[in-house]
Amino acid sequence: MNVLTLQEFWDLIEDPNDTSYNEAANGLVIRVASRADYILVYRNEELGHPEAGTVQITSYGSEASQLEGVIFGLPPQTMPDIGRRINWRFQLVGVFAPGATGSPESIEADIVRMYAKAPLWGDEGLDEDGNLTCKGEGS
Repeated sequence: MNVLTLQEFWDLIEDPNDTSYNEAANGLVIRVASRADYILVYRNEELGHPEAGTVQITSYGSEASQLEGVIFGLPPQTMPDIGRRINWRFQLVGVFAPGATGSPESIEADIVRMYAKAPLWGDEGLDEDGNLTCKGEGS
């Protein structure tokens, strides 16, 4: 898991041509920091896609986040299909912990300690790549 510094985070997501996007991202950072949650940064890795290299961010952690840690377990390597989009192209680049004061190693250890156990919604778990697996009925 790659824990991003503030500079690394803004280098990935800042859009010099879209101040409204930058303001919205800053608002997300403030809300996430107030909850002591995290921001996951995903990048479109499909080389032939017209939007290759574009970045999407989502909140992660508490039940107020878009991706709840107790449901998803560790941050998914592939961005889940949220926001009415199919997001398989987007791969996890890093985790940003706004407001956190610990080292990247301690932040990663906190995430693993809180969310590495199987998600609460069933007998599901994580495969060796950190992706959610489904072992419940009908699978």
